[in-house]
Amino acid sequence: MSGYCVSALRALGHEVLVIDARGRLFEIFADKALPFWSGEKKMFGNLYARSIIEAFKPDLFFSIFGFDVSPQTLKFLREKKIPTACWWLNDPFQFDRSVKNASLYDLYFTNALYSVDEYRKAGVEKAFFLPTACEPSIHKTVDPVKKFACDVCFAGDHSKLREEAMLMLVHHFDLKIFGPWSKKLPANSPL
Repeated sequence: MSGYCVSALRALGHEVLVIDARGRLFEIFADKALPFWSGEKKMFGNLYARSIIEAFKPDLFFSIFGFDVSPQTLKFLREKKIPTACWWLNDPFQFDRSVKNASLYDLYFTNALYSVDEYRKAGVEKAFFLPTACEPSIHKTVDPVKKFACDVCFAGDHSKLREEAMLMLVHHFDLKIFGPWSKKLPANSPL
């Protein structure tokens, strides 16, 4: 998704700089190890990302998912008066994970319409619905490939709810699932 967003923003004439907000190896090690030594948590918090932001001076900091962006980096952006936005694409399945940092962003977008009210109940006042879409140069009709032919196709991550839905369909349709499901399913699953 991030690649599609970068392409779309550039096609609209925006200058886009992509940074890895997870930090450098030393920062990741330090953030995990330092609490044992000093009681400090996330002391470093994306120093690399902050140095890039300082040099680039963006009009907007936009993150997809955003859970790797430290609270210190978001505070740094606020101090620099750089607006922040995050687009969370795993609602409602990972709402609990998302809501932990959602209020740290100026704008928070969810791919699930019904999650907006849940965010607002949790104190995220500037939560909005932003659905996913398609990139016509990528998502287009292609000639059929026989090995992929089926009545019902599901493409996406595993969740218990999705598994239950697919179990209702598998006995009635020729069903194919594309995504990281194999580690989540019991060996005897019809899926």
